[in-house]
Amino acid sequence: MIDFDAARAIPISSIAGSLGFNLGQGGRSAGPCPCCKASQRSSKDKRLPVGIRPDDTGWRCQHCHQTGDGLDLVSWELGGSRYKELHNKHDVNQWFQSFGAGKLQRPGRRIQQPRPEPSKPKQELKRPPRDEVEHIWRASISVADDEEAVALFKERKISDDLWVDLVARVLPHGGPRYPWMRCKQYHWHDGWRLIIPCYNSRGVMESIKARWIRASKPPGPKGLTPKGYDISGLVFAEGMALKILEQGKVPWAGEKTLYIRIAEGEMDYIALVMSNDEENYYAPAVVGIWSGAWNDEIAARIPNDDRVAVVICSDPDIPGDKYSDKITKTLLLRGITQTGVPPCSRFWKYHCVCLFE
Repeated sequence: MIDFDAARAIPISSIAGSLGFNLGQGGRSAGPCPCCKASQRSSKDKRLPVGIRPDDTGWRCQHCHQTGDGLDLVSWELGGSRYKELHNKHDVNQWFQSFGAGKLQRPGRRIQQPRPEPSKPKQELKRPPRDEVEHIWRASISVADDEEAVALFKERKISDDLWVDLVARVLPHGGPRYPWMRCKQYHWHDGWRLIIPCYNSRGVMESIKARWIRASKPPGPKGLTPKGYDISGLVFAEGMALKILEQGKVPWAGEKTLYIRIAEGEMDYIALVMSNDEENYYAPAVVGIWSGAWNDEIAARIPNDDRVAVVICSDPDIPGDKYSDKITKTLLLRGITQTGVPPCSRFWKYHCVCLFE
């Protein structure tokens, strides 16, 4: 048996994270739903389906309208029904006991306070093996050499010039296969073949993302990440952005302005990169982000320099606004305010947030 008060006191967001659910910004949503398995709220609302109460004690699926507390969330995931309706509660009880909601003490028995555990060092994020990541990147082919990639870039009106291969390549049919190149029943080779490298705050490639490349609608998410590994705190970055991450400063002398564009998602990132003039040494740096990518370590590499101007190019929706707000706050906290940013209309495809003094 478990301590129900202790079990219900565990934040829903913590339970969802421990179960391997995807968490939305601020831990206010999760997915997929453990009841109906929906990965989004509706065909038009792409947010994660399970909304989490502001006090983190309850949840509700906006797709199937199932509700519950922490006990029910674990019960649905492990047993397929609410806790009260569960015939065999052993697995659920075991899960909560391992989480810290142990067995109830008998009446009148003195409860011994556990000794405080020594503080643990900060756990490093788990990344896929570096040699396997590099092998996939080296084995991938040019965008111009793959019919599906050429069609995708043509549909998006993105140039497929050869220098795009510096920021994106295509996993060939029959290319390398590693156990982590999948998400649930989906394998990267089944259509998620556009490969984009992911870099840490020092400009070192630590992982990759795979993007759906076919003209048809994907049966799952548009982008897949290495199964069993963490990609938070990583970003997409082209040549100039890599110099900034590596050096943490403007890579030239003089008063020339360094524009830094921050794009949301794989294709918008590639589109911004390819809109640059590859022969222009002062072309804007481009950084690509996704949920969980931007953090204080990345923000710390943006030079606090009067010659730097940041343009946040996010989509005109709720997630895009959240990305913009988070990035803006981290930069303002470091004292970075930008002047001389070109008009937003210059980036006609994007919802731009320009920082001014």
